[in-house]
Amino acid sequence: MRIIADLHVQVRRGPAEGPVAAQVSAALVRGLEAVALFAPHSPAALPVLRAVRAIDARTPTLRVLSGVSCRILSPEGDLRLHTRAGREHDLVLAVAAPQVATALARWVPRYRPAASRALTDAVVAAVYRHDVDLVALPARPEVDPAEVARALRDRGVALEVCARRPRPPAALLRQLARLGVRFAVTSGAGRPEEVGDCGAAVALLGAAGVPPEQVVNSDRGGLTEWLAARRRLSDPGGWADWSRQGGTEGRERPGGRERRPGDWADWSAQGGEIH
Repeated sequence: MRIIADLHVQVRRGPAEGPVAAQVSAALVRGLEAVALFAPHSPAALPVLRAVRAIDARTPTLRVLSGVSCRILSPEGDLRLHTRAGREHDLVLAVAAPQVATALARWVPRYRPAASRALTDAVVAAVYRHDVDLVALPARPEVDPAEVARALRDRGVALEVCARRPRPPAALLRQLARLGVRFAVTSGAGRPEEVGDCGAAVALLGAAGVPPEQVVNSDRGGLTEWLAARRRLSDPGGWADWSRQGGTEGRERPGGRERRPGDWADWSAQGGEIH
């Protein structure tokens, strides 16, 4: 399985321009076609977003996306995310945690079914109520695979499998794959040398028997179409239409016309440097 995009890369704390440029340079060296950069905390989200938009206009062979992550707070699917913030970014990652259930349900065996019910409800409600693009599950999720799979399929949401964060077991991933769930392999990189290094996640999906066609950022996963569909575009053949992302009519995407797969040049021409 060949991964062509890293859809979850962290940007270090500090002024946004330098860390963003470092991660993007690493993505170019890796020969990726797209990279999604996530701010480390809420106050940094806007500077990172601006830096991403600026640098994306200067990298014709690499699609640079802005991402924001948030926790699912309750079984009702409430998110720790302002609605406007979610609309400004290209990808929204909703992270599910066992804490949505009460401590009693998590730790007392006879109440475990209630914990499973709470986590399942939280994921399903978050997917249906909000415009999320990726969902991350805890390492030992007790969820109803059929209900979670139905919600993810219905909304076109991908399940994140991250190389540097807790990952669901292969048995659950196998069940979800058989139910038609699509996945996104990510590095969770914090340092430039980790960008695009998704080996642990790829190995886990391989052990679960997940085919490349169900991994949205593999070379056979239909990444362009998936990204276009996430922003409800009329033209699925190109990248996202920026005028429809920030809620401002008529705003053009930085860099002019939409980028298409045929525009991606030889990676060696980039040299891994951002100028």
